[in-house]
Amino acid sequence: MFIQVIQGRVKDAEGLRAHWDRRIHQLRRRLEVVPDAGPIEVPISVGWLGTTAGISDEGEFVAVVRFESEALAREDDRRPEQREWRAETGRYFEGPVAVRDSSQVDLLLDGGSDDAGFVQVIQAIAGDVERARTLNSQAEAWLKEHRPEVIGGTVAWHGDGGFTETVYFTTEDAAREGESKALPADARVQLEEWLSLVEGIRIDRPTRSLAVGPRRGPAVGSVAGPEHAAGLLLMGHPSTSGSLWRRTGTAGRQDS
Repeated sequence: MFIQVIQGRVKDAEGLRAHWDRRIHQLRRRLEVVPDAGPIEVPISVGWLGTTAGISDEGEFVAVVRFESEALAREDDRRPEQREWRAETGRYFEGPVAVRDSSQVDLLLDGGSDDAGFVQVIQAIAGDVERARTLNSQAEAWLKEHRPEVIGGTVAWHGDGGFTETVYFTTEDAAREGESKALPADARVQLEEWLSLVEGIRIDRPTRSLAVGPRRGPAVGSVAGPEHAAGLLLMGHPSTSGSLWRRTGTAGRQDS
């Protein structure tokens, strides 16, 4: 899997939501005839698996876009209609929009989901990436037993210790109930160690967000991130010069 994390400060939240909704509709609307199945909707976007997006109360936008592979994501990015949509999207933002590519992606349980009723996006920086990844993997066992409302998740590593973790829940009520339960002793030890390895975590107030895919969505969610600009601290606020959309690679490089 390949993930793109898109972030920026919004100046027209309602306009952006409407624009985003139109784009999702366009991605789903093409029909193809499949033998023995008849006409079915197929996504226009190449290799697109789904998108989780939202706007925080502070006006910070974040989108986590999942692709089958980096090659297909690049192919999709080169399509003229994709470039046109991206250029039009820029008018809803104040200044440039940061795009961070992640080819190192870990899946939690069933991975990304378009069936979620509630979504959380968490961003932070890990001091020991490999240990944090190991603890994430070990957490699956107790999540399956003690947190059945967790459908799955993805962790996109950005090459500099920073990461974007997206967790998908059945419903918000189930997520809140699960959070209120006491953890088993071994799970608590793992969580405490994980928290000791990361910095910059902040859970924002719940906000409207979307979890959508080629045939699913939307879901309500909340956006979590570091205290500075809901996660932009991880990549640094891009320069206002040059292209409106600025890409930050998995090793921390940035190019227009």
